[in-house]
Amino acid sequence: GMSVEMLQPAIAAFRNAAKAAGRDAEALKVVVRTNGLAVGPNRPLLLGTVDEMADDLKRLKEIGADHVFIDLNFRKTTVADQLKYLGQLREAASL
Repeated sequence: GMSVEMLQPAIAAFRNAAKAAGRDAEALKVVVRTNGLAVGPNRPLLLGTVDEMADDLKRLKEIGADHVFIDLNFRKTTVADQLKYLGQLREAASL
């Protein structure tokens, strides 16, 4: 799985390449996507409990990620449960 430490140089390289090409690097958005809510030891980035995910979101913001796309359609949960989870995540991450 991906980690913040692995993603940080990729975001920096993207921004540097944009600058080198004469683009406004800050105008180009970085989007990170995840597919679910796995829990347990050695969890990948953006998979885990609400508190773990909230910490990941904060760290991603610190390294320059502009958006995170959390695709919960791979989970067998109702829309109501998905919205409840995302509300809890938003609150925990102070977003």
